[in-house]
Amino acid sequence: MNRMNHTLCLLLLLMNSVLLSGQTALNDTGSMLDQVTVSSARTPERIQEVPRMVTVLTWRDIAASQAQSLGEFLSMQLGASVVGAVQNPGANQSLFLRGAGSNQTTIMVDGMRISDPSTPNGAIDLSELSLADIEQIEIVQGGHSAMFGTGALGGLVNIITRKGAQKASSNLNIHAARFGPGHAFGGSANTQRLYKSGFLTAQGQHYRSGGMNSTLPSPTPGYLASEADGFSKTDLSLRGGWNGKNANVWAGWRHNNQHTDIDAGAFRDDENYRLRMKRQTLHGGAEWKLNQHYSLNLTGGWSKLQRKSDNDSSLIGPGTYDGFIGRDVFSGTNSSADLFMHGNHGNAQWTGGISFYAEAASVNTYSYSRPWSFESASNYDTVGLNSRILAAYGQASLFTKHKVSLAVSGRISRHNLFGNVWNAAFNPYWNINRRAMLYGNLSTGFNTPSLYQMLAPERSFAGLRRGNPNLKPEHGSTAEVGFKHKSATFSLQASLFHQRTSQVIQYVYAWSDKHPDSVSFADYLGDTYINNGKSIQNGFQVEYNAILPLGFQLSGNATMLAGKQILNLGEPAGRLYQAFESGIFLNQKHELSKLSRRASTATIMLAHNLGKSGVLSIRARSVSKKYDVSYDDMLGPFGALNYLDVQSYTLLDLLFRTSLGQHCTLGCAVQNLTNRTYTDIAGFTTRPRSFSLNLSFKLP
Repeated sequence: MNRMNHTLCLLLLLMNSVLLSGQTALNDTGSMLDQVTVSSARTPERIQEVPRMVTVLTWRDIAASQAQSLGEFLSMQLGASVVGAVQNPGANQSLFLRGAGSNQTTIMVDGMRISDPSTPNGAIDLSELSLADIEQIEIVQGGHSAMFGTGALGGLVNIITRKGAQKASSNLNIHAARFGPGHAFGGSANTQRLYKSGFLTAQGQHYRSGGMNSTLPSPTPGYLASEADGFSKTDLSLRGGWNGKNANVWAGWRHNNQHTDIDAGAFRDDENYRLRMKRQTLHGGAEWKLNQHYSLNLTGGWSKLQRKSDNDSSLIGPGTYDGFIGRDVFSGTNSSADLFMHGNHGNAQWTGGISFYAEAASVNTYSYSRPWSFESASNYDTVGLNSRILAAYGQASLFTKHKVSLAVSGRISRHNLFGNVWNAAFNPYWNINRRAMLYGNLSTGFNTPSLYQMLAPERSFAGLRRGNPNLKPEHGSTAEVGFKHKSATFSLQASLFHQRTSQVIQYVYAWSDKHPDSVSFADYLGDTYINNGKSIQNGFQVEYNAILPLGFQLSGNATMLAGKQILNLGEPAGRLYQAFESGIFLNQKHELSKLSRRASTATIMLAHNLGKSGVLSIRARSVSKKYDVSYDDMLGPFGALNYLDVQSYTLLDLLFRTSLGQHCTLGCAVQNLTNRTYTDIAGFTTRPRSFSLNLSFKLP
């Protein structure tokens, strides 16, 4: 990181805080309201009473941010680094929370875990999720598997959509943006209707962009293609329910459909590569208040995703095509059900329940090479790509008269492929006074291997299967100490943490048991996945929000990370393994201070309430130097992924929102105000200075 960016990051860190956390609504200069979260213990709690780092963001925060996608909005939040958020719209957006991998954070929508079982690591692409119908987003930092199961090593993001409202309403939103040669426009509409104790909500959104190339020119000489890429996205949802005196029930349907003009990879433009994605989701929930002490809750749903890619021979020179044709279909389903009871008895409260989660996937690929007259097809349907987890869990919180309290939680998960997994969390905390808390967090977590990592059927000529059914879950632990303070005009939370993940799943080449210097093509046995080594993250997080005199409000956040990975001697004997990321041969123990795509981040925002004229804000977002990976043919006989430096950058945004009468709100933004040239992922472009306009109408 250069001196200027290092200084700015340090200033942002000292000023702390979470972007827009608790930002007042347009033309509201009142004090901060108590927020609630339902994620930490599955029951409503005031954020100040949860002994963890928790951020709660509402639809008002989303509107005020003027973000164009969920990934962009999350990239401004505490602990979140979203790779792809500042690229061309439609780029794959991967979330790294607190330095954990993109598949090590649980993403939930209305309490239902959402993933993409058909991808190699099972992580979801955030670009498929819409901002249009979100009521609230809750972000819980640190291991949380004791309450929410697999994947919650880095934390949890729970997205809560709009359901029943206090009164009927309808809204229309129009968006347009310009970024260099690129452009985007879209619109969304939603309505909420009440029928005595019942309600019905409907939402639709369409977004389209184009005109901007997604890849950077290749660093090696050769033919340079430059084709503008496009993206379109349509989301529809429908929900209905009934709110009674002692019971509530709701059910919903969501449809996502998007088309993306993608490229072949880093530095590899491709004008004939298309990706189509569809996801259908059915989900619902119910709550029964049995009496003043007990309540029973049920949530669950089903989601099916299908991605179709079509690569119809790529241009590699003037009028010259490579003659390669590929058509692939990837499908995956998620199914879940969660039944739990909550009890409250004065100085103690508890939650206990059972949950079921299942994934299934199918892959069908076809490729044809005209120059080699070679045709290949594969079908995974007969392999049985599926997994099931049945779990029982519970949490108890004990309160004492001496302001010292304790929350303990535990979970046992039974997986159909590798048996039982135990997790626990221990959270002591001390309420210093009504406004301040000191807490600790000792918790464990786990992350199951993806279906592809366990069951991919491809075999090498030597007979080694790519999928490894003997893989074990990754295991994680979090040790943390934190502090919270909240008053009418100021809030602060800060923590020091240590996160460790063992039995890390590595993609490797397998070679005959030789010294690495003497390995040749003839020694190749195949490629597969193994458990090897550990990754470690140490960090400091802080967020605050302050209401200042004269209509000013200051908010911000910072996460500073220092990570490393330890690679052990590969087993079993008789093979030499080479890690595909880094190219290191596992013939001895190695320690690296490099983890790809993990970055320290900081965001700060100063907003000025201009009264009836609106709200003017300036926002700074800083991302530290980090490592990315790119193929290097010098690493071993076949080559592997080597680490590249991605330099730090700081972006400035200028935002303005105002009311145009009683039923219309105007928002306009200039992002990347200084037109900074920077890189987020090696080989791909980022957006230059961008101008956006948002109009929101409240309909009768």
